[in-house]
Amino acid sequence: MSTNLHNEKNEPNPSRNDYKDDLWEMHSPEERTSIEKGLEDMKKGKVVPHEEVRKLYEKY
Repeated sequence: MSTNLHNEKNEPNPSRNDYKDDLWEMHSPEERTSIEKGLEDMKKGKVVPHEEVRKLYEKY
């Protein structure tokens, strides 16, 4: 993973072309698989609206 830092706060430089690749590489293979599955579920419409989830968990 390259270090694309642009200031003394060590913040990533979002203007770099490989910024997204660097972020992707930060995740473990298991995390990447989970993210990819979530994106596929989203494309297939397998999602629950935020409002419905909030109703389920409002008592917590």
